[in-house]
Amino acid sequence: MNDPGFDPIDVVLDTPPLTGTLERVEIECAAALLVQALKVLGLGWTPIGVRQLAETIKSEMDAGNKPIATWSRNPFLRPDFAGLVARGFAVKSGPQGDEMLELTNECLLRLLPWVGWNKGDNGDHG
Repeated sequence: MNDPGFDPIDVVLDTPPLTGTLERVEIECAAALLVQALKVLGLGWTPIGVRQLAETIKSEMDAGNKPIATWSRNPFLRPDFAGLVARGFAVKSGPQGDEMLELTNECLLRLLPWVGWNKGDNGDHG
């Protein structure tokens, strides 16, 4: 993946997250969870293990940390990670049981409107 010129920490994640960006709310939710996990772990735009992603999401929900805890209470925000991959917004690699997910350049380009400096937002949204 090429360096998009911004990091996960720069992406503003509101509720609902990434509205109108990736065609379906379930796919936008999956992408937002992935971005938020990368933020929490300080990984930048690197592949993340599916297990590590699930553990991070659960830890954030259990701790009541926004925005993941807020999203988890919304019955309309259900992530579709398979759809994220199927539509070309992420790639899955690695052996079964040890899969990794990584957002594609196409997905990162679509995140540009959500980068804080493009939204004129200096606030912390997660």
